[in-house]
Amino acid sequence: MDRQITTTNELFEFCKVNIANITFQHISKEAVDSTSLTLESRLKDTQTLPGTRLFHNFQPIDDLGMIEARRISRDETPALTFNLLKHQTLLVKMKDLYPGCFVGCIYDNLWYFGMVSEVNAEEEDVTVKFLHPNGPSLSFFWPNREDVCAVPIPHIIAIVKPPKTMTGRTYQFSQECMLLVKSSFENI
Repeated sequence: MDRQITTTNELFEFCKVNIANITFQHISKEAVDSTSLTLESRLKDTQTLPGTRLFHNFQPIDDLGMIEARRISRDETPALTFNLLKHQTLLVKMKDLYPGCFVGCIYDNLWYFGMVSEVNAEEEDVTVKFLHPNGPSLSFFWPNREDVCAVPIPHIIAIVKPPKTMTGRTYQFSQECMLLVKSSFENI
């Protein structure tokens, strides 16, 4: 009973003496509190990257504020590139998007047409059901296995008119819609 551990320092000393092959560090409450205050002051002025809530990998590209974001660490190409110093100009406003509207957007570094199925204002993204193939193409179709993904608002490059269909299986967008999305994509 006389060898009870009652403080963090006593625990630290006990572990150093009695547990081999492990290096222990003692961090004081004061150090934790100081770090907490430092982090709080750093984070209060940070900005979020729209549409990155499911991303797991963020890497700075240069000293000019460019950052790449990947859905998973092993993705070879980034899903999003963002300039932290100059805010991106949005081609489409969140308030103009609604379930059922058709959009042109960037997905896997290509442009696609798709239909918005959900708008998430809090996360600044929309869930899009994609038509295939990617553009440009003469006609598009809904794939047998649904292709659905959350798309950040900066990657929505145009709201377009619904496509026309003769068969119910393939869809055509007007030449005007095709040119709008293609030129928006090329100018990004």
